[in-house]
Amino acid sequence: MAAKQPASIPILTDAIPERIGGDDSPLSPLATEAVLGAADSGTQESSAADAETLIVELQTRIAAEAYELTDEIVREALAEIEARLHRQISSRLRRELPELIDSLLRERLELDRGE
Repeated sequence: MAAKQPASIPILTDAIPERIGGDDSPLSPLATEAVLGAADSGTQESSAADAETLIVELQTRIAAEAYELTDEIVREALAEIEARLHRQISSRLRRELPELIDSLLRERLELDRGE
């Protein structure tokens, strides 16, 4: 029995930019300025601090979005697996249970007649 392949498997590098740009929690003004290259702090220390802040903020956002995406994908996969198992078990019970009941009843009736 061949397993059905999912129609579309999300790719992390495609999903994260969509989520970062498309949700309701935009980057801080500092991060936005740094990303766009518009920050002009005037001192090297301030630029280094700004860059470090941007890195920390982006790392946190990417990790949070990656976790959320992973959680969503795992939940969907588990729901699919659960549905598939339910169908397989139900199908097998429909197929085999009547025969099992029949054979047990006949066996019991033969024993009762033989005694």
